[in-house]
Amino acid sequence: MKRISRRKLLTSGAAAGVLAASGLASAAPARRGGRLRVGLSGANAGDTWDSRRFRSLFMTVAGSGCVFDCLTEVAADGTLRGELAESWEATPDARIWTVSLRKGVAFHNGKPFNADDVIASFALHRDGSRAAPLVQPIKQIVKITDHQVQFVLAEGNADFPYILSGHHLIIYPAGQIEEAMADGIGTGLYRVDRFVPGRSLIARRVENHYKDGQAGWFDRVELHAVPDPVQRYQGLKTGQLDAINAVPYDRFTALERDPSIHTHRVQGNHYFGFSLHGRELQNTAIRKALRHGIDRQAIADTVLHGYGRPAFDLPFGPLNASFAQSTVDLYDPDLAGHYLRKAGYSELALTATFPEDHRDVAKNILRHSSNTQISVAQSGADLCFASGFGRATEDWVLSECAADGWLSDDIRMLQAEARAEFDSTRRTDLYRAIHSQMSEALPALIPVFADELLATRLTVGRPKTTGALLPLDNARLAERWWRA
Repeated sequence: MKRISRRKLLTSGAAAGVLAASGLASAAPARRGGRLRVGLSGANAGDTWDSRRFRSLFMTVAGSGCVFDCLTEVAADGTLRGELAESWEATPDARIWTVSLRKGVAFHNGKPFNADDVIASFALHRDGSRAAPLVQPIKQIVKITDHQVQFVLAEGNADFPYILSGHHLIIYPAGQIEEAMADGIGTGLYRVDRFVPGRSLIARRVENHYKDGQAGWFDRVELHAVPDPVQRYQGLKTGQLDAINAVPYDRFTALERDPSIHTHRVQGNHYFGFSLHGRELQNTAIRKALRHGIDRQAIADTVLHGYGRPAFDLPFGPLNASFAQSTVDLYDPDLAGHYLRKAGYSELALTATFPEDHRDVAKNILRHSSNTQISVAQSGADLCFASGFGRATEDWVLSECAADGWLSDDIRMLQAEARAEFDSTRRTDLYRAIHSQMSEALPALIPVFADELLATRLTVGRPKTTGALLPLDNARLAERWWRA
């Protein structure tokens, strides 16, 4: 067996990108006590503890960030560390991974954690789960001992331990999964007191937890669904909330001047864009017209008020090792017009759909597209707004693209070669070759990376480095931050 060190993983996953955060870090050390009140976007009345259905930031923070644990987690600096897994080893072809599990861990109902819980939890995601593309390559999970399992993959995957950190892949108690999904029974730092889907979670700290002294500083955590960004902003300003995500871009500068507020600007893989569905958009010339007709820098400067930067229609971001920011400005209205005329159009009329919480951003992005008239549709639109936070590794991104039918056979062959390659330089070269093949073929328009704008009261302390894979310190602020 070959042990994969954290240093080797550092060169292959999210840590190879740039993790940046602005704002003041608390000078005081972490200490136990107090409560955290967070205003979050994205909750839904249909939310449950069934991680197969997790879609929102709210349930990610509540799930893997409070009540449940995964096998691994991505630290704030991008390195991978064990959570319910203590160590992992791979065969030279990266196809068989042996994972040693933490001993002495119990679920909130007292059931001891063991290998059976891992096997049962992963079996949930074979079909009908948002994590299905991640677990389908796992051909078998073998129980070696009560605290050691072996993952047998269909093909080698040098970044497989990163997959184990996926927020859908939380661990439930075997034989009690329905009860755990109904009541929120995990091994996490916080136990559910009250959960109202689409509205709130009240949770209290578990005593004698295996992370004592390392994480979980608050005695009580309150997550409140506040879908309106202005209401979140006002709740923070008035002291009703201690922390909020997604500060409106046009209000962030004012918050920076507020002496009672800490602001945090985090640059990661968060993107805004559109998936392309209309029949006309299958025409290569029309896709090129769209690609060259959108002013990406203007979107970053005006729609995002400078809190973002241009993207170039690929689903990889600055946190991925193979990311290479283009220095070529694609915006060329004359060239866009040329491609439209080549397709037989003088102007393009398209329909678009977008969610209510991103309506203004989506509309303003589309206003920066030349030679194109956009109207709003309720369904069956040519353009569907998409917003995402990217993934820790390129293979993770590509697996989700493959599930959507977005990858050609040639790209999938390159992906298989890259995922099994332990040499980080060679793997990066292979992923960049994939970039060049995807740039023209991907049925998506991704014009901009958007900074995550967070804000806290001065009463909240945090480490110097903030995780950038997901908002709010990789959705783990309840574990990593403290009462200042």
